[in-house]
Amino acid sequence: MTIDIPRSRQACTANPTHPGWTYERYYLGEPDGRWARLTIGGLVHRRSTLTYEGAGKGCHVTGRRFFSGTRDELASSSEVLKDREYLRQYHPECL
Repeated sequence: MTIDIPRSRQACTANPTHPGWTYERYYLGEPDGRWARLTIGGLVHRRSTLTYEGAGKGCHVTGRRFFSGTRDELASSSEVLKDREYLRQYHPECL
């Protein structure tokens, strides 16, 4: 299954995913129609699963979220990652 993510940076599908039966690959669509593969840790960061259940409404949403961009762009989007002294003391591997 392929999910195209529009410029709004949000996409949705009704297709379920099954742990152990899927794998993640990320590609960036180029203006000329080519696809450039993005590497996890290169331009794909902070992957996680999200779950939402609407109380009493029968609503159940699960999904994957991630940040796409350079490490510098990721750092500039996070207040914690902007605090160099905090990182130096507690998470030097992030510098």
